[in-house]
Amino acid sequence: MAGGLAEIYARVLPFARAMPLVAAIPFAAEFAQHIAEIRIGMYAPGGVVTGDEQKLRLAFGAVKVLAIFLALLFALRFWAYRGDAGRAARPTAAMLKGLGLVLLVQAGGELLIIALGAGLARIAGAGPGVTAALTVAPLLLWLLLLTYLLPWFVALLTEDRDMTLRRSIDGTEGRLWANFGLLIGSFLPALALHYALGYAAMGRAEPVVWAIMLVDSALVAALAILLASAYFTLYRRAAGRLAP
Repeated sequence: MAGGLAEIYARVLPFARAMPLVAAIPFAAEFAQHIAEIRIGMYAPGGVVTGDEQKLRLAFGAVKVLAIFLALLFALRFWAYRGDAGRAARPTAAMLKGLGLVLLVQAGGELLIIALGAGLARIAGAGPGVTAALTVAPLLLWLLLLTYLLPWFVALLTEDRDMTLRRSIDGTEGRLWANFGLLIGSFLPALALHYALGYAAMGRAEPVVWAIMLVDSALVAALAILLASAYFTLYRRAAGRLAP
């Protein structure tokens, strides 16, 4: 697994150097959210965020998610097309159809698994702790099952017609846990550090908060590229196993 993680992490800086404007998209979206958070006093000592302010923060958060996805999409296509940035940035009908299918499966699967967890919690009449566990556990299960689908997702987004759903599952079979470990290992450290930086900024002097948020915005940009790199590595591994 160490070799796979090294491959995933090794793509980040070269991509950022080659495509700085793409890497800047999630950086800018994250920093814009932090500007809003600082302005509403979220990190100030004793700061309280009102309902309207929380809605504003969530709106910036939605923009950030979109920015991360756009950077991820471009990175996947950039690597698939061997550094052809023009082709990577050019949408096609096949890509748009693939994108729609990816979003449908992803959203449908998440909604179904969340509903399953909530239903189990209601049936069990569980307390808050068990309810939280019954919400998180199905999401982890979905992430595990998603490992089977990721090579197919990448193929849909990069217009690779050879990597079908069946071949994606076949190419992952027998490596599910190893691939799941690669996926978790690719983003979990950066995600944990992202949340740690947020907690570290609480109650600090404003100049310190600005410095922390700059670092965090760069981390989120790296996280977007890391996710794309992890997906691409799983895709390549599945394709390599199925090669004649």
